[in-house]
Amino acid sequence: MMLTFGLIAMCVGLAAGLFGVILPRIGEPTRTAAFLRMAALTGVLSVGAGAMYVVRINGGGPASLIVSDTSAVLACALLCVAVRPPTARRVDPTVILAIVAGSTTAISSAVLPAAASMMVRAGLLAATCATCAVLAARDRTIPRRSMRVLSVTMSGYALFCLVYLIALTGVAGGVAAEGEPFGPSVAVGVSVVAMLSVGVSVALAGAPAIRIRSTPSPRRTRVAIGDWDLAAAAYGTDRVRALLVELRRAARDLDPHVVEATHGVETSLPRAGATLRARMRDAHGWTPEELQLLTDVRHPRADA
Repeated sequence: MMLTFGLIAMCVGLAAGLFGVILPRIGEPTRTAAFLRMAALTGVLSVGAGAMYVVRINGGGPASLIVSDTSAVLACALLCVAVRPPTARRVDPTVILAIVAGSTTAISSAVLPAAASMMVRAGLLAATCATCAVLAARDRTIPRRSMRVLSVTMSGYALFCLVYLIALTGVAGGVAAEGEPFGPSVAVGVSVVAMLSVGVSVALAGAPAIRIRSTPSPRRTRVAIGDWDLAAAAYGTDRVRALLVELRRAARDLDPHVVEATHGVETSLPRAGATLRARMRDAHGWTPEELQLLTDVRHPRADA
């Protein structure tokens, strides 16, 4: 019964996140949008793992167990890929981690006894979640409130999986019975809570920021990337375009009446330059060098 309600909650949360948060921003060339795309795949895998587990406990064959275990581990491993720091390496270490973790889980579920495969899965979940927690805590390119929630969630789930693994080694047959502290219902309940907490992290990353009330001042401020050609030469055209998208998104979140300008925005926010610089630094992780690219010039509105 708990698994059924948990699966329903996961499905509702996934649908709400997809249509309310992820899809409106899925095409943006930003780190946050890349995180949201990978989070969507993680959500699908988590729901699939839960559905396959339902099939398994209702008489499904070994294939359902393999798919369920592999999907659960891959969901956590892909979160590591989602929050990985930018790298110039041809092969991303977090992608290798996801491939190895998924393959190991699938093989162990297929060839090992149930008790042993469960221990392997718990160990891999603990390792991938701990890695994700560290990467999320160190990230400075995705809104920090989101990464704090994700780091705490993954740390807690990694600790649970580690304790669960230790508990399994002391249980006869290696499988905890229903009603025991680490029985199936407890494990399912903790997994559902963890996924919903990840959903909160996704919502914090994709939802608009609290808007600052714009003043009725007759003057507007143009905040833009001042020397576009110099910035493109220093950071690359793709990176500068991504910075521009983030700037316009942040300005639109703070001021619903903002208008786009060449390489920037025009807004009536009070102290627009300082406000947007603070927003880009705190929420989007812009470096001091990137913040120096912004220029702000006040001028009268056309209708003044």
